[in-house]
Amino acid sequence: MLLLAACGALLAQDHTDIAIEIQPPASWVRAHGRKHVLYEAHITNLSRKTVELTRLEITGGVVFDAARLEQGWVRRPGAEEPPDAVRRIGPGLRAIVLVNAATDAPGISQKAFFRGEDGREFTVTGYVPVRPGRPLVLAAPLRGGGWMALNGLGSLTHHRRSYLSAQGRVAVPQRYAIDWVKLDGDGTMLRPGGGNAAYHGYGVEVLAVADGVVVQVRDGMPDREPFTVSKNPPLTMGESTGNHVVLDLSGSRFAIYAHLQPGSLRVKQGQRVKTGAVLGRLGSSGASDLPHLHFQVADRPEPMESDGVAYVHSSFTAEGHVESFEPLMSGKKAGLRPAAVSGKRVLELPEDQDVVRFP
Repeated sequence: MLLLAACGALLAQDHTDIAIEIQPPASWVRAHGRKHVLYEAHITNLSRKTVELTRLEITGGVVFDAARLEQGWVRRPGAEEPPDAVRRIGPGLRAIVLVNAATDAPGISQKAFFRGEDGREFTVTGYVPVRPGRPLVLAAPLRGGGWMALNGLGSLTHHRRSYLSAQGRVAVPQRYAIDWVKLDGDGTMLRPGGGNAAYHGYGVEVLAVADGVVVQVRDGMPDREPFTVSKNPPLTMGESTGNHVVLDLSGSRFAIYAHLQPGSLRVKQGQRVKTGAVLGRLGSSGASDLPHLHFQVADRPEPMESDGVAYVHSSFTAEGHVESFEPLMSGKKAGLRPAAVSGKRVLELPEDQDVVRFP
């Protein structure tokens, strides 16, 4: 954890006291040939006056200006602030900036720009701690091509925004989560007919990404019909993952597979599995709008009471990128464009809506 504070002269002039905590220490993953550094900057206003966050700069030329911050990259715990007010931090209040910076800089620093009630501006600067070494390397959770990484790296999705309290700390369980959706060779997500069975990915086998021990299994929850989540009774936090499997990969690293097809699970609690073993089949149970595999890695075996952990896949082939998800929902073609970095990718993650082929 890193604490940054405005310099003493500015504190004396502006009567401000700003603390910035980096939670957790930043981790990097490689995508499109570049390092992406992910962390959350927790900004607390310890003064008796409101301050406004006007800009955040990260090493490597990454800038979160006012317009970008207001698009959702600033979150206000416990407060529903309109976009034009989210950057104003009242006395004793906190804002969280969700940082995703694509930079190859060897060291990461951060500079936050503020404006006080009297119009005076000041900055808070400091280094960002980055975990040493490369992230966890995993095999593929699925086979073959046409797999779109929905709600993945680089995009401000519900995965990135879903912070909560876990074991007395602020955590983002789905920080690196991906919803894997299958596209057919013609670039469509589903065939005519309707229902879960119309989706190309429904029922495909889900694979162990590493050797591990099964520490949690749930089966028996029904699949939901596509886009009917809001029409069903509300789920508890624990039920949101539907039928799922959790693998202990050792070292406080747990691979979590969610929304599996009921009756398809092939493993039981306590069972040891090898890389590539079939765990179950892709379904749409729990809080799922359509058949997909939700995959994440966390530091505890509880899917929604843990913190997301960085990982990369040993290899995959970049097939393209989906411009818009909307046409897919009605059975139209994806509008696939060439991959940003084509060919075989090693020790990387795809970015949001990239389409890949696994070995």
